[in-house]
Amino acid sequence: MASASVRSTEILVRTSGKTSAFDHKLDAILGAAARVMAREGYGQSTIRKVAREADMSLAGLYHYFSSKEELLFLIQFHAFDTILSRLSERLEPVTDPRARLRVMVVNHLEHFLSRMNELKVCASEMETLTGDYHQRVRAHRQRYLKTALGIVESIGETAGTPGVEPWPATLFLFGMLNWIYMWYPAIEGTSAEEIADQVLVLFLHGYLPREG
Repeated sequence: MASASVRSTEILVRTSGKTSAFDHKLDAILGAAARVMAREGYGQSTIRKVAREADMSLAGLYHYFSSKEELLFLIQFHAFDTILSRLSERLEPVTDPRARLRVMVVNHLEHFLSRMNELKVCASEMETLTGDYHQRVRAHRQRYLKTALGIVESIGETAGTPGVEPWPATLFLFGMLNWIYMWYPAIEGTSAEEIADQVLVLFLHGYLPREG
């Protein structure tokens, strides 16, 4: 059981791609676990409930992880690992700061619009993780925030006098993006590209024009 758990974690650390039956099955398990935890909360979730959701036996599940907390870790680590990997690839050929911001917003939305349960778990259960699990996920989140902050800072530098300090502005931006699981049902069917355009107009220019 322990060796399988270590193996699953190492797969997520090494790569965000899926190259084997083990990886695909683990991905399906993480999706089932995210549905259970988003619906019932981490405290009320059990491995037995995840097994029912995934249509697997308990013994089968434990081939992929060793505890409920590790399962929560894998959901969160996998989410940020995938987002960061794709973002790095997409940003590489883009130099304009505003275009880079749009790449980041679209990348975030494309990942989570089809994984709302995963987003809800990441947003609400970060502090549930302890020890090394918490530190490893936190390191990924900090890397993501620093990437976004760098983009926001570069936009401010080209504008000359940004209206809001870069750090709170970056947090405000993620505040909009990370609550999509609450408000997306009202505009369901709207694409990530369309939502990104609206978010960027609001973020870069504000809702009302400045006086003077």
